[in-house]
Amino acid sequence: MFKIFHLRFSIFAFCLCAFLTTFNCRAEKWWSFQPPTRPEIPAVKNSSWPKTEIDNFILQKLEQKNLHPAKPADKRTLIRRATFDLIGLPPTPQEVQAFLKDNSTNAFAKVIDRLLASPHYGERWGRHWLDVVRYTDSQDSRDVGGQSDVAESWRYRDWVIRAFNTDLRYDRFIEQQIAGDVLPVEPPAEINTNAIIATGMYAIGNWGNGDADKDKILTDIADDQVDVTSKAFLGVTLACARCHDHKFDPLTQADYYGMAGIFFSSHILPKLTPKGQGENILRIPLISAAEQERRKAREDRVTKLEQQIEETIDTELKSQSDKLLPHVADYLGAVAQVSKPAVSPVSKPADVPNAVNARVLQLWRSYLGLADLRLLSKFVPNVLDKPGLHALRNAANADNPSAVANTTDHEIQFLTIKMPPHSVAVHPPPSGAVAVAWKCPATGKFTIKGHVTDADPNCGDGIAWKLSIRGKSEPLESGMISNGGEQPIHELNDVAINAGDFLELRIDPKAEYSCDTTLLQFEISDGKHAWKLQSDVLNDFASNPHSDTYGNTAVWHFYDLSNQPADPVISGSLLAKWRESTNQIEKTKLAIELQQALAAKTNATITNLLADLTNPRSIFWNPARSDTSAFSKQTCDEITALRTEADSIRKTALPQIEMANGLQEGGVPESPHAGVHDVKIHIRGRYDRLGDLVPRHFPKVLTSGEQPAITNGSGRLQLAQWVASDKNPLTARVMVNRIWQHHFGEGIVRTPNNFGKLGTPPTHPELLDYLATEFIKNDWSIKAMHRAIMLSATYQQSSIPDPATQKTDPDNLLLGHMNRQRLESESIRDSLLAAPGELDPALYGPSIRDLNTKRRTLYVMTIRSDRATYQSLFDAADPTAIVEKRLNSTVAPQSLFLLNNNFVMTRAAELAKRAAHQIPTSDRQRINWLYELLYSRPATNREIKLALNSFDKKQPSDVQWQQYCQVLLCANEFIYID
Repeated sequence: MFKIFHLRFSIFAFCLCAFLTTFNCRAEKWWSFQPPTRPEIPAVKNSSWPKTEIDNFILQKLEQKNLHPAKPADKRTLIRRATFDLIGLPPTPQEVQAFLKDNSTNAFAKVIDRLLASPHYGERWGRHWLDVVRYTDSQDSRDVGGQSDVAESWRYRDWVIRAFNTDLRYDRFIEQQIAGDVLPVEPPAEINTNAIIATGMYAIGNWGNGDADKDKILTDIADDQVDVTSKAFLGVTLACARCHDHKFDPLTQADYYGMAGIFFSSHILPKLTPKGQGENILRIPLISAAEQERRKAREDRVTKLEQQIEETIDTELKSQSDKLLPHVADYLGAVAQVSKPAVSPVSKPADVPNAVNARVLQLWRSYLGLADLRLLSKFVPNVLDKPGLHALRNAANADNPSAVANTTDHEIQFLTIKMPPHSVAVHPPPSGAVAVAWKCPATGKFTIKGHVTDADPNCGDGIAWKLSIRGKSEPLESGMISNGGEQPIHELNDVAINAGDFLELRIDPKAEYSCDTTLLQFEISDGKHAWKLQSDVLNDFASNPHSDTYGNTAVWHFYDLSNQPADPVISGSLLAKWRESTNQIEKTKLAIELQQALAAKTNATITNLLADLTNPRSIFWNPARSDTSAFSKQTCDEITALRTEADSIRKTALPQIEMANGLQEGGVPESPHAGVHDVKIHIRGRYDRLGDLVPRHFPKVLTSGEQPAITNGSGRLQLAQWVASDKNPLTARVMVNRIWQHHFGEGIVRTPNNFGKLGTPPTHPELLDYLATEFIKNDWSIKAMHRAIMLSATYQQSSIPDPATQKTDPDNLLLGHMNRQRLESESIRDSLLAAPGELDPALYGPSIRDLNTKRRTLYVMTIRSDRATYQSLFDAADPTAIVEKRLNSTVAPQSLFLLNNNFVMTRAAELAKRAAHQIPTSDRQRINWLYELLYSRPATNREIKLALNSFDKKQPSDVQWQQYCQVLLCANEFIYID
């Protein structure tokens, strides 16, 4: 039985092998894999119809079936068709009239040349190319413009527009996108910025950023780049061979990994991020290496000068430190005389020893937490135009640190923050803290309680808080809250507080400070009296410090602790004992003991203090580094000279470095694919199951003869040259087919991204080869191809077919008439803006997120994660896909948009105003003017009569005309082109 099974299996395997061999042989002879050859121009019976050689190919097939082409389109139809085709905008009435009056034989050629010279041509045809290369302005609405986003993709969009406007040779267009960063630079240029930007085609790929599997991310990026290269330029589906040999085309898995190795040896990421994080997209500085060196030398000089300044300050402060150590007891005695915080600077008391320097005395007070308070003194009423929302800022009016109060009886939401009724919040600075403190009116024992809550849960990483008596080492309580968190200040009973002491609630940021608005509830009582933060400060938030309800002044204080770290005095140390002692004799004794311990360096509790006093970059000396008033004249002169030079360099402002997203040589740095190398076949597409190593190469079926080995760089330069070669059997065919498709609605090959076995064969193969060879002959000029196509009788046919032709060829495969086409989403919106004269003609620049902008729709931001957009509603290209042809749906929401959306209604109102201004008196003439503007033709008598009869005389005139204009804008004739 086993032998019979084995025999049958062997016969099956032999037959399968024979079939696949035969199939592959046939596949290799597939029409698109053979070089295009220039065909003979077909002879036709009706020799008077062709205008160009293109027409002979079309007419020959019609005549073979005894069919006739459609009549020529009238001039109004023709100019409207051509204008939308080439610039995506309607012709003006003046342009239409000029064409109607031009009876020369080359009148239409002049129209074509004018349109091809328009800067809007590049916008129209650039958009067609952007469809193919899955263009997007942003990957994700949650991180627009962030490090993981393609924030510079608009530069690639602008490069594409300029390439079409300047008629960049298509072979150069290919080379710059595939290998712009490694193309030779022509002197005197040091860098080809345009070519680098062109490689942005690969940076805007769709490969699922955020996958935790970093090795899979690398394979997905390479797959996306192989896919877009093969489909966009070659019209083949090479990505189908990622997991196995192509099922239908002679493209092997080895071919796939031969090309994938080229992209594994290139990178669009600066490096891989840790697991769990999204990848950052590479940003390439658009300056030459020499300019980078010049800038670096400049920065290095400034850095060196700043280092010298710091070293000079170190020397000065070390000298002051040496003088300070023998007089520590004198300074502590002076501090004791002014131990309570003040709201204005304290000068040196008159009776302190001469050894005490006033500036150093202030350093001691700051170090001990007894420095003068920097109150939030700038009152800002009605923040962000929110009545009753008031803020306090520091004297410099910085956004942070700040305090904010909702004095109303309703919740106020601003930015991403929610403030409950009658609430108080504070926001810390980037470094240091913000504090609210209660100044004790009378000595006693008190109960303390409260609450801290994150008022901005949408972002940030939370805060740290500490409750203490200012000047004491041990906090009464402390804690942390995470983003969106809250925490009680547990009730503390019988807390002894002396009159004049500050009970301080300090709020510090964690790693990030920008989202740290923190709601505070703070209450103190002694059994007879109760002090509540909200009730005491909300009545007069503008004054700081604030009085309490018992008539005590300066009780509540909001102040700035920027750049002031937490208390450096260690609990239990000699310095802590000195600070907490209230007996003057004991304080003096402890001060002397502390000075002796510092001199002897034997007491373990003074180790930190000794380090702070002797290190010129310590917490103690840090405030003095920005104030040179107590420095020697020699030191001041040295610092002034160094700062003058540094400031002089900084004042010579350099232009901001422009950045681009793009592709660079070498695999992703610090990844398994760093550098340049071949890759192994991934069995079943899995990176963890590797087969044979495959040299980098191009698909063998598309190359003639032996390929030279890739030994220099990634191989992208060689790939670009091969794709752009006139010997490549696919490149020219694929592009002329795309051009033909956008003129006629369908390509000669109706699957523009797939010229393989599963693609649709060409309806006119000889015409396709003719166009491809003409394209190469005319220096790969896209504009020349437009002229050739549009000057043909085929293009200039009416969209109304001969009845017999329509019956025999209902799908218009033989092109016996022009296909009627609906405007694409961009042209619909642009025409809505053009009608009332509102369209902003400005070219280039970053995309705009607001649909209501007057810029062309090309500049309205496309976000890959956001599909509920105007563009999606009207069938714009899916930015996640390599789009060969847009869908054309007709759904109710499209009508609802045109009928109800404020954007459309506003355009109708503006159009009515424009019409009234143009034709102020005659309704009939105004209606006719609107028809000429919107449809490029005069209104018929019946249309004028219908319009006049439709007006409701009970409504104001401007309302009538607005409604009528909206009807005209909603008509099929406005959005369809014959």
